[in-house]
Amino acid sequence: TVKCWVNDELRQNANTRDSRVPEYMTKIRLVSPRAWMAWSEQEDQDLILGLQKGYAVSEIARQHQRQVSAINSRIKKLGLNATS
Repeated sequence: TVKCWVNDELRQNANTRDSRVPEYMTKIRLVSPRAWMAWSEQEDQDLILGLQKGYAVSEIARQHQRQVSAINSRIKKLGLNATS
């Protein structure tokens, strides 16, 4: 089973969400709270370290609270590959 890392506050915020935020974004952020947030230099370094340690992209996504597709996009943007 997939463990959800969402806290009660995030769920409540999703239920009282800003009407300007599309519903699909709210739903995705329940599972990936950092979705669509800017990447920090520290996150990039943590991503690189995770790849060097041989972590699966799905594990890195869980650690970063982002979608697998976001991790893959960042890997490409940084000029890396999943086997770095």
